[in-house]
Amino acid sequence: MLTENDIHRIIDYIVRGCSPVAAGIFGSYATGIAGADSDLDVFVIRHTHGSAASRNVAIRRYLFGLMSPMDFAVFTPAEFAEGLRDPHSFISTVAAQARVYYWSREAEDCLPSLRAKLVERKGSFGAAAGS
Repeated sequence: MLTENDIHRIIDYIVRGCSPVAAGIFGSYATGIAGADSDLDVFVIRHTHGSAASRNVAIRRYLFGLMSPMDFAVFTPAEFAEGLRDPHSFISTVAAQARVYYWSREAEDCLPSLRAKLVERKGSFGAAAGS
C-alpha cells in the first residue's frame, strides 16, 4: 500500500514533468478505503492535446520506474469545467472524491471548485502551492 509520502512523491514527478494546472488523486486512496491490492487513481489537469490514451502515455513517461499500479485521468481545464456541469459525469465523480496535491496560480481562476480539496503539506498547500 502507498503512504501519503509516496503519493506526494508521485505527484511531484508529474508536476516536474508536465507543469499541470492541478493534480491529485481520486478513488479508493482519496476516499480512505484503499487496500493492499488498490491502484492509485491520479487526475491531472493540464493544457494538452491528443487522445485520452496519448495523454495517459505522456504522464506515464514521467513515472517510468515506479512500480506502483496507477491509473490516470488527464483533462484540459476546459474539459474539466465542462464535465462539472453534469452531476453524473465521470469528471463530477473525480471532483467529488478529489484530494488535490498540486494547485497552480492558474487553477485559482479556472478550477475554483477544487480549491476546498487541497491537501496540506508541511505547512503549505499542494506539492508546489502557488507555483
